[in-house]
Amino acid sequence: MKKAGAILFLVFMMMLGSVLPNPLAGSGKDPEGETGSPYGLATPEAIPTPLRVKAAKDSPVPNEPRETRTTPVDEHTVDRGEALKDDGSTDTGKILAAEKADDKGKTDKPLSGKVICVDPGHQSVMIIKKVPVAPGESRTVWDYSIGTRGVETGVYEYAVALRVSKKLRTALEELGARVILTRERDDEPVGNIERAEIANAAKADAFIRIHCDGSDIPEARGISVLYPGSRYIDDNDMLEKSLTLSEFLLEEVVKATGAKNRGLYERNDQASFNYCKVPCTLIEMGFMTNPEEDRLLNSESYQDKLVLGMVNGILRYFNATGTGNNSG
Repeated sequence: MKKAGAILFLVFMMMLGSVLPNPLAGSGKDPEGETGSPYGLATPEAIPTPLRVKAAKDSPVPNEPRETRTTPVDEHTVDRGEALKDDGSTDTGKILAAEKADDKGKTDKPLSGKVICVDPGHQSVMIIKKVPVAPGESRTVWDYSIGTRGVETGVYEYAVALRVSKKLRTALEELGARVILTRERDDEPVGNIERAEIANAAKADAFIRIHCDGSDIPEARGISVLYPGSRYIDDNDMLEKSLTLSEFLLEEVVKATGAKNRGLYERNDQASFNYCKVPCTLIEMGFMTNPEEDRLLNSESYQDKLVLGMVNGILRYFNATGTGNNSG
């Protein structure tokens, strides 16, 4: 009987393995593993879009966003191995340095009263689960994914995202913001709806989602920023603010890092966008499947540049919109 039971168990496990996704299959990735399958293949570099898994069934063109906006930033690359100068050699550097200098000893800092939710993408623990793509919708998407992995370093996306998110929290808190992370550990399972609900519950003035990109094309590189589309969201004020936040974030991070600007992309297929009620954005900081960018993304100095750009983009957003309904 024991032998027969062991054989039946083995057959069951083989059948189970044939239907469950392999968390390490393919080097391409989607920010949430939400389109088509949780781990799929990415589009070629020849198509100027962020690299993703296959498009949703209702997309008019496979692997193409419904709308693309590219900010007027020169896409040439620079030597990103050089440290960003502290003498105000860039406009954004001057802005941030001046903000910090003026705020010493003051309680009214640039981001005082602002609540910012920072979301480190993915996690090391995966749960095989699907959820509605938006409230009340029958279409479902994957709720968890591990993300991509560094081709040179072997480091997973979730680890880089958490390190950068913690650096960003520190920088924003120094400017007076109250910052909430959706997760504090790599092994903390947080679903995509739950991430949005954390931002909603905090009545965040901005929801910043931190990710890295991946592709089956090793040469794919650069930074892109995603923003929510209007297919499932009818709050025009939230959508407009999300786009503004995304524009400033992309411009400033590209300026701070010298990375290739891959543009802005509207997305309707992400639960963390569709369940969110506050201005939100998602930055793809670079390709971990590109050897050079993988090394940079795991570099403390480059992470500091990314954070500098994000902070300056967030400051520009609040200065331009005058948003924030929290008293502290």
